[in-house]
Amino acid sequence: TADGPCALLAKTTGTTTAAGAVGSKEKLASLTTDAGGSTALGGIVTTAGGQEYGDGLLLTGVADFRAGSDGIAFRGPIQGTGFALKTVTAGDTAFNAAVATKAGEVAVGRAVFGTPATPAVAIDTAGTQVFAGDVRVESPAVLTAGGGFSFAGAVTGPSSLSLRSDQTTTFRNAVSLGSLHTDAGGSTIVETGLVTTTDPNSMEFGDAVILTRDTVFDAGSGALTFKSTVDGPFALVAKTTGATTFAGAVGSKEKLASLTTDAGGTVSLADVATTGPQLYQDACVPLAGPYTTTDAAFTVAKAALLAAATTVSTGSGARAFGGTVDGPFALVANSSAATTFSGAVGSLE
Repeated sequence: TADGPCALLAKTTGTTTAAGAVGSKEKLASLTTDAGGSTALGGIVTTAGGQEYGDGLLLTGVADFRAGSDGIAFRGPIQGTGFALKTVTAGDTAFNAAVATKAGEVAVGRAVFGTPATPAVAIDTAGTQVFAGDVRVESPAVLTAGGGFSFAGAVTGPSSLSLRSDQTTTFRNAVSLGSLHTDAGGSTIVETGLVTTTDPNSMEFGDAVILTRDTVFDAGSGALTFKSTVDGPFALVAKTTGATTFAGAVGSKEKLASLTTDAGGTVSLADVATTGPQLYQDACVPLAGPYTTTDAAFTVAKAALLAAATTVSTGSGARAFGGTVDGPFALVANSSAATTFSGAVGSLE
C-alpha cells in the first residue's frame, strides 16, 4: 500500500507497479506519473487532489480511481480487457488515448474525450459504458461497447461521437455535438427533448430509435438520417436545411404522436403511422407507401412527387397538398374529411 497526505510523483521510462491499494488508509494529496514507460495497477486509488497518468496504464485488477476536484487525467492508453475501470471525482475524468477494458464507468464527475489537439480517442469495452455525469467531446471519439451505453448527463462538444454496440444506447439529457453516429444493431432510446449537431453529414442513427418524450432532431445544414425504424408515442420534429431520410418504417411498432419536417432541405420517407398530424414542409416531398394518422391532419405544404403507389389514410382528419402533385403512380386518399389540392395534379407527370 501507499498512504500519506503528500503528493506522489513517479518518474521512470520503465514500469511503475502498484501492487496494493493507494491512499486507502490516508488519501494522497495527489498522484502523478510522467510520460514514457507504463504503470501497472489494480484496486482503489484515492487522492484528495488530482490524479494524472502521463504514461500507459495496465490494469492488473478491477480499478477504482477516486479523486478530488482536480480530477483524473489519463494521458496515455489504458489496457486491461479482463478488468473494469471506474472513476469518481468532483472534477473531470479526461481520456486522451485509446482505452480497452472489460467495462467502464464514470460514476461521478464529467467525462472529457480528447483535447482540440488530440487526433482521436477510442474506448472499447466488452461490457457496458456508463457515464453518470456530463460528457464533453473535444476530439473525434469512437466508443465500442458489448453491453451498450448509458449517458445520464448532457453530451456536448464541437467534435464527432460514434457509438458502436448491438445493445441499447440511452441518452437521458440534451445532446449537442459536431456530429453523432450510431451503428446498426441494437437500439437508441432518446429521453431528451433536443438532439443537435452542427457538421455536414452530421446525424445518423444506424439502429432503431425509440422516443420516450417529444424530441427535436436538429442537424443544422447537415444530413439527418434514420436508417432503421423509429417508434414511440411522442412528437418528432426533424430540422435541417440538408437531407432528412427515414429509411425504415416510422411508427410501425408504436405510432408516433406526430411527425413534422421543417422548410428547407429535402425529405425521403415511406410507411409512416402517427396518432396525431403529419406535416411535411420541404420544397418537394417524395411519397411512397402508406401514411396513416388517427383522425388527424396530413399536410404536404409544397410539392409532392409520387415515387410509388401511395395511400393516405387519416380517418376524420383533413388532407392538404399545398403544391403540385406529380408522378406515374396511384394516389389513394382515405378520409371522411375534405382533401385539398392547392396546385395542379399530374401537370408534369
